[in-house]
Amino acid sequence: MAKNTLKSLLRSESGASAILFSLAAPPLLGATAIAIDFGMLYLEERDLQGVADAAAMAAVLPTDIPSYGEEKVQGILDQSPELDIRIVSVKPGKFNADTGVSMSDRFVENDDEANAVEVQLERRVPLMLGKLMGKEFSSVTARARAARTDLVAFDLGSDLLGFDKNLPGRYLEALADTNLGLNRIEVNAILGAQVDVGLFAEILRDRIGDEDDTLGDVFSGEASLYEIVSAMAAAASTSDGQEALERIANQLSDDEIALSSLVNLGPLGRQMADRGSDRLNVGAYMMLRAALQNAQGDEYSAEIRTEIQSFGSVDVKIAGGQHTTSSPFLAVDPLKKITLYTTETRIAVEAKTTAQSIGAVKVPLYLELAPAEAQIYDVECDPSESDNGVTLRVKPSIGSAKIGEVDDGDFYDFSTNPTVAKGTLIDTPVLDILGYADLSVGGDQNQYPRLSLAEIRAGTRKRVATNDTVQALINSLISDLDVEIRTLDIGLGRQSTAIEDRLLRGLANIAPSVDAVLNEVTDMVGVKLGVADVGVTSLSCGRPTIIG
Repeated sequence: MAKNTLKSLLRSESGASAILFSLAAPPLLGATAIAIDFGMLYLEERDLQGVADAAAMAAVLPTDIPSYGEEKVQGILDQSPELDIRIVSVKPGKFNADTGVSMSDRFVENDDEANAVEVQLERRVPLMLGKLMGKEFSSVTARARAARTDLVAFDLGSDLLGFDKNLPGRYLEALADTNLGLNRIEVNAILGAQVDVGLFAEILRDRIGDEDDTLGDVFSGEASLYEIVSAMAAAASTSDGQEALERIANQLSDDEIALSSLVNLGPLGRQMADRGSDRLNVGAYMMLRAALQNAQGDEYSAEIRTEIQSFGSVDVKIAGGQHTTSSPFLAVDPLKKITLYTTETRIAVEAKTTAQSIGAVKVPLYLELAPAEAQIYDVECDPSESDNGVTLRVKPSIGSAKIGEVDDGDFYDFSTNPTVAKGTLIDTPVLDILGYADLSVGGDQNQYPRLSLAEIRAGTRKRVATNDTVQALINSLISDLDVEIRTLDIGLGRQSTAIEDRLLRGLANIAPSVDAVLNEVTDMVGVKLGVADVGVTSLSCGRPTIIG
């Protein structure tokens, strides 16, 4: 009997869980303590970084940074004595904004020509549960570099202020993939409105972010199309623009996009808790177009069919894709390191109209456009001078224009070169006339437009063209048109030459109207053949700026 009782006790599993838990509890509690303390140290390090940023910016305010920089840093720390922060070092230096120098080499310790400073801070942090492991304190450090820089906000892409045709509204609807029901009055309201970017970011932060976020934190996150356009509406400069944007927002999807694809605030974003005096205004149409394009991903497309009064019908296909790197359309850059790019773009236009002497005619056009690019080249920002300004390095979009029909399968595939064949210009029961022409726009060279402070304040934009840009594009294509006449086995003899001459004269007569349509389409998309549109939104001299 005693033997059976002993076996029963040995087989019993009652209480095993308690024993296992008692064995596992110490390491589990230790791991939990480590996780809690690591999380706390991360938050403390983040807070200390904010103090280091503020201290570095304060240190570059005096003209004599070596003499007064550390005093300014201590002044920031004295505002929060309970934080127990220690200055590790304050190193004056020279910051070089030359784009030919890598960012890591732009700060050099230098007392004689100091316009920058490196600040390193340390704080001892008491651990909550680390004591269980025999450690009561740990240290966190933060380093910040700041310099006096000239802050420039600039953008790349065509705006359409004053545009009053049907195409922009149709284009927005095609990008949104929904019938927005836009009328001409609403389109003009959007084209005439500006968006305060700082206010836009504040509104988004209040709606979807954290009140402790900087404006730069907002632009490092994502938001839905509805949230973005609704915030644009609230930050728009006109009541008509606000109403039109809000109505559009209510019809958009919840697809999220990275806000950095719209705006890059650079180092300014890291130090802006609110917009303060930094008012960055951009065209509402440009910003809305960029948001809708980016919602489609790395490649976007749109198809439009519309009627243009006193001209005829226009069918447009548009495809855009990132060439080498994604880029916002607006950037704030005190460091001369940001390059803005337009997308690689393909546009196919089929314009149907009536030409005198030849009747109904169709003009199939295909444009292949490489990305344009822009970067800050030089800044004149001397308070003692009246004529300050900004010089940009701009490379216009180059590419080619063709009269001909492009294969649909190739058109949307950016991994291939589309096939463009002769296109039908005239189609009758007994006679077809086809044509093909090809014109390349090269001039892949940098140009350096300058915008004065007066032009910046007036919102002036500069249109930069390649040296071989063709103003009368369609006439240039017509002059090199390869014509093919097809008939139903009817011998035309000399008539073929006469028909070709009539065709060329008729096309020449309608060429200015077709050029106007093409200009409207490319302005609408924001990329033009052989041209780059640039603007400087703001210029602020001698701003304390975080540089690393």
